[in-house]
Amino acid sequence: MQAAEVKDNKSRMTVSDSQIDTIAQIAERITRENDRRERQSNTINELLQERQEVLVGLCELADLNGIGDHQQAISSLKSFIQRLVDYTALGHFEIYDRMLSGEERRVGLNRVMQRVYPTIAS
Repeated sequence: MQAAEVKDNKSRMTVSDSQIDTIAQIAERITRENDRRERQSNTINELLQERQEVLVGLCELADLNGIGDHQQAISSLKSFIQRLVDYTALGHFEIYDRMLSGEERRVGLNRVMQRVYPTIAS
């Protein structure tokens, strides 16, 4: 077993290879956890943005009441449907996939997912 010497102004300390490996493993776990949290935060922000767009589209559709321009109504309806599909797909593929893959660690959320997901997926 080799050892690395760490010097400071007051003392000399020897760190073994296994200690260095342990420190590296801990650093890797911290990095993975930070990456996971960043991905979750980005997904939540995307979902919030998509939801906002769905709500805007719904308001635009509500404003079309009584307008005689059918082409505009059809275009607005298509745009709303696309936003709704995007929002639903993001939730499904980002959130539910994470739960199904076993990456979700919150026990309560896993219980809810096990009850609800079969209904959503069918």
